[in-house]
Amino acid sequence: MKSSSNTRRVFSEVSHGGWVIIVLMLGIVAMEIWVDWQFGAAWGFISAFAGLALWLLIRPWKLALLSQESRRQVLISGTFTLISILVSAGLSYWKHWKI
Repeated sequence: MKSSSNTRRVFSEVSHGGWVIIVLMLGIVAMEIWVDWQFGAAWGFISAFAGLALWLLIRPWKLALLSQESRRQVLISGTFTLISILVSAGLSYWKHWKI
């Protein structure tokens, strides 16, 4: 029963303003992918770094759109995702220049 109430809570938070955080995260990730594809690995790495800085500057988990327990989850998962993209872009840049 706990999982269904947890699922309802998540859907409620997304429908009452949490979608802004989802759109922001998708925009940052799409920006990095597009820049990497369009301009190359070096600019992709710079874009990934800028996306992480933007995420930490805006701090969407502090916008009072989420419950207290969801804020921590958004902070951890969003930051981890963007750090993973940064590391991936760095490895792509390193591999590109290693050859």
